[in-house]
Amino acid sequence: WIQKCIGEMASTSLFAESQRFREGVELIKNIEIAKFGLVIKRVAQKFHLKDETPFTKQELEKLQSVFGLTEANLELVMDSVRHIFEQSAYFLASTARLGKELESVGFEDNYVQVFQQLWEAEREKIFERLRSRTITPDVGESIGWRLHLKLAQSGGEYFKEPVATFEIGVHNSDDNKTNRLHMEFSHSELYDFFNKLEIIQQQLDQLG
Repeated sequence: WIQKCIGEMASTSLFAESQRFREGVELIKNIEIAKFGLVIKRVAQKFHLKDETPFTKQELEKLQSVFGLTEANLELVMDSVRHIFEQSAYFLASTARLGKELESVGFEDNYVQVFQQLWEAEREKIFERLRSRTITPDVGESIGWRLHLKLAQSGGEYFKEPVATFEIGVHNSDDNKTNRLHMEFSHSELYDFFNKLEIIQQQLDQLG
């Protein structure tokens, strides 16, 4: 079973084949490689911290100027680099596998080498940081739901729309209190939500 799980993880692509990630890759490829190397090192050292960003606001403004990027595009670059390291850590990727995966999404050799060299140097440290990372104190402990019809309007006409309402009890271990989280979904919203849960379940199955 363990060998099967490892085999499935090895055959799965490391990176999300999303339009946003592809756009991030194209932006990275236009950044001067010497300057980019310093950026990814900082991201690799900080991405495991939930409440801390790799760069200060002033540093980000300087990076925008140096790279000639808008604030939104710089954020996309950071998110893409973070995604590369998070997925590499999640799949326990070797340096060789990381290189092949980077080539498959369009990175040229010089960028691949920068990522590989940093991954080789920081890989074990990244694993250790992730193992020691504090997990969120909020834990779901109960869930309830009900279905009802909601009056909606479209094109000047009123109609009844089926709606699902969820109440989730979220316990916070820091203050030992339970709060109630309420969510309401239309049929299409609920369908999209459960599709995302299915993806999360598949990833949990791979880890389990």
